[in-house]
Amino acid sequence: MSTKKYPAVLTSCSTICPEEELTIKTAAKIIAMVGRFFVSESEKLHSPQDFFLNQNYPNPFNGSTQITFSTRLTGDVILSVYNLLGQKIITLFDDIATANTIYSITFDAKNLPSGIYLYSLRTIGGNEVKRMCLLK
Repeated sequence: MSTKKYPAVLTSCSTICPEEELTIKTAAKIIAMVGRFFVSESEKLHSPQDFFLNQNYPNPFNGSTQITFSTRLTGDVILSVYNLLGQKIITLFDDIATANTIYSITFDAKNLPSGIYLYSLRTIGGNEVKRMCLLK
């Protein structure tokens, strides 16, 4: 585990641990104690820059659209599309993504009704969900 110091930014941290700086391990324990997040000891903490998911283009779209993403770490990546009921429509990408490679995936929605759809990117660095609008 890293011994790098991070500033204590949580108000509740000051009551539990009065020091100005905390190690990542201590901060994770405090967050778990406060109950806002569950952090297991084996879970690695990643920065938001470990991956990016762009807004689809064009949006709104008619027929098909492009979704681009990249990850800083090589690993398993899943890109899926859902309707607003949370039902999976299709998995567009389920493979190992190479670090620092920009992937551009075409989503063909010609057989779907107009509406709002969600697309989700799951990586070892985290998850992100964005919305897209299909107009026919």
